[in-house]
Amino acid sequence: MNRFFSKPTLSNCNRHENSIALLTDAEGYVQISPRNWAHVFEVMKRFDNYYLQTRHTYGKLVVQTPPLSFAWNDKDSEYVSQNSTLSFKPSIDHLIKGKVARCNCCNSPGRVSVFNQYALEVMQICCPNDIEAIDWGKAILECSAKGDSPSPLAEMSTEFPIIPSHAAKIKLSPHFLVNFFTKASQLNTSLVITLETNGIVHEEILEPEVVEWNEDILTVHSNLKTLQLGLRAVRGQYLLDDGPKSQLLIAGPDNFKLLAIKPTESERSIKLFRSIRSPTPK
Repeated sequence: MNRFFSKPTLSNCNRHENSIALLTDAEGYVQISPRNWAHVFEVMKRFDNYYLQTRHTYGKLVVQTPPLSFAWNDKDSEYVSQNSTLSFKPSIDHLIKGKVARCNCCNSPGRVSVFNQYALEVMQICCPNDIEAIDWGKAILECSAKGDSPSPLAEMSTEFPIIPSHAAKIKLSPHFLVNFFTKASQLNTSLVITLETNGIVHEEILEPEVVEWNEDILTVHSNLKTLQLGLRAVRGQYLLDDGPKSQLLIAGPDNFKLLAIKPTESERSIKLFRSIRSPTPK
């Protein structure tokens, strides 16, 4: 039991104006059913905005966003946000946990974390630091209540996103990504970035403003958005021509798809993308 503004008991977990009781695990997390995934996003609509982070082992994409609304796509068995930036497939193997505790680095009163079957965090909703902890706590309590979800939930795929076999490998400089995002910043242009992991696809338009890097990590700052990628994980680059626009795919260990990049409708963005060297024969 996590005692928060009061000393509750299991038989007295009623919500009060200035006190709340949350049943937590040993690490202070409130368990949330995987069936409540969409319900969590509905509860988050009480806030003006929040920080959404998606990640895999080698990278993460973070955005400060107004509350997202979702619709169920029966054909693909997934939820898709109305602005088409995020889609997710609820799974019985996902683990969702809420926490009410001030963060030492950003002073946020808490977060909701989604973990995959390997106990790796793949998505996080972080509360802004101007929200009162009691209000965040009430939101977490509501998130843990019963929500609506398609039934039954499918099992999570054990396969991570990989580079398609028909993508064409291209030979680029080891510093290509750093130079590419730096050039986009110099041109004041934008790029569509997609980060994908188990059951989650997150796509954002980035207009690189500040590009930072060292031997290990590339960080691209855009307006209210940040991309980070582990450079040591990059094993190659591929071009994919499956749709109206080519995509640049960044490959990691075991052909894992670290990142997908494509141009926006901007003429500068399209021109920058065309500057990538043509594919070489395999």
